[in-house]
This record gives sequence, structure tokens and C-alpha cells, in this order.
Amino acid sequence: MKIEPDKQFVATAESLSAILNQYGLDYSSHLEASSGIENCTSIVKTRQGDYVVRVYRQGNKNLEEINVEVDFVNYLRPESRNLFKIKRAFVTLGV
Repeated sequence: MKIEPDKQFVATAESLSAILNQYGLDYSSHLEASSGIENCTSIVKTRQGDYVVRVYRQGNKNLEEINVEVDFVNYLRPESRNLFKIKRAFVTLGV
């Protein structure tokens, strides 16, 4: 169960398309990750390739905290084939 479900992003074809369109990516389909209690993470297929989209719960982390997480995942990536390289860390759709 998610923490504060009323503050969670709802991953739908429409909501993910709105995010992906900002990066010139065309949504095809998605699968929401079943793990995690604070954020919404989806594995998204686009015509340009596969991506992981994470949307943080409102008010949970600021940009600096997100960037620390991104740096940490990218630091660990050479040691693990299971981690995605993070290209862009922050999207906001208004609060």
C-alpha cells in the first residue's frame, strides 16, 4: 500500500503521455512497478525505446534530494546490469 495514496500520481496512458511529450517521446504502453510505497514508478514503452518514469509524491523530495538519488543510482550502475542510466531527473506538472 502506498503512503498517502491521495497524493500519489496516477499512471495512466494520458498522464504518462503528458510527461513523455515534453521530451519528444511517443507513449506506447506501460507497466506500473509493484514495489515502492512512496513514489509511482512505471516501465514505459515508447516508439523511441523503453524508459522508467518515476513521479515523486507531492512535497516528498526537492530537486536537490532527487539529484542525490540520481547520482547514487548512476554511481552504482557500472556494477549492476539491473540499473537504468538516468538521463533526466525532474519533471513537474504543477501541484
